[in-house]
Amino acid sequence: MDALPSSYPAPPPKPGSAKPSVGPMQSYGTAKTKAKAKASKAKPDPSSDRRGGEPNFQPMDPLSTVLIPISRRQAAAFPYMGMVKDTVSLSGRTLYVITNTGHSGTIMGAFTTAPFQGVYTIPAISGAPSSGGPSSGRAMKASVEITNSTAAMTAGGSVYVLKTDQRVSIPGLPTSLTAAQINTLCDTVKDHPLVKPFDGADFKKTDKHGRHPTFVCDVVDGVDFENFSAWQGTESVDGFFGHVFTWPGLDSNTHERPMSTIFVLFETPVAAQTYTLSARASYYTRWSLATVPGQTQMEIPIATLDRINALTTTKPDGLSGL
Repeated sequence: MDALPSSYPAPPPKPGSAKPSVGPMQSYGTAKTKAKAKASKAKPDPSSDRRGGEPNFQPMDPLSTVLIPISRRQAAAFPYMGMVKDTVSLSGRTLYVITNTGHSGTIMGAFTTAPFQGVYTIPAISGAPSSGGPSSGRAMKASVEITNSTAAMTAGGSVYVLKTDQRVSIPGLPTSLTAAQINTLCDTVKDHPLVKPFDGADFKKTDKHGRHPTFVCDVVDGVDFENFSAWQGTESVDGFFGHVFTWPGLDSNTHERPMSTIFVLFETPVAAQTYTLSARASYYTRWSLATVPGQTQMEIPIATLDRINALTTTKPDGLSGL
């Protein structure tokens, strides 16, 4: 009998004989399937915020859903995140200051050489306990996102961003500073060895998640960071800046400093620039039992110091993103 043509399939193996060999494409497919199955069983990194299957923000960014744990057990609290915005057309030197004091909704202040000083407070938590605010709170996170919405042809200028753990010395109460003294303060920020300079056009760019450059604060004092204190709602201009600056007669012991400060200095541009600053802050808050937040408080997660340090360590320049 003639041999079968080579195009015919091979005859099935006899009972008890070895299994037929697997072709290269079948072998590759099997390995790929196994790799996918193994990857699907891998445990996700609990420190990453997963939306759409990939990490978006580092843990200290208020937009991250990761709750920052504590080293010792505390009573239940309600995690809260809020935001303030300021959109302004800048034609002169302007300095913004961002931090989280832990006991008020005031998270951003500003100076201009007009002179002008002002503060910005998250509306929903701007009240004292007697006015619908929390009874106490502590800091968890803070950040500022900077957007330049100037027309592309004229976008530019110089912007300086400084994240610092240090207080900055000023000659007197912030509300008493003259235009010349505010100019000196701006120079102090601009000349700091750790300041990061940007072109104004850098803030028209977005990352892969559609966000403009965002800078995050980190922990300065671990004791202040984990301590709850009475809620103040909205702080005065001098009260808020007392957590950032030092001046003759200031009692720094009454102005806790749980988180670092981000200074954003806009130098006078050739053409007016329109910016939006979006400052965000997260807190652990405690409320009256009669309120909805008070009835939905949860246990604050506990972790080792190594784990807490890993979550709260940010990039030196403060830029968010993983």
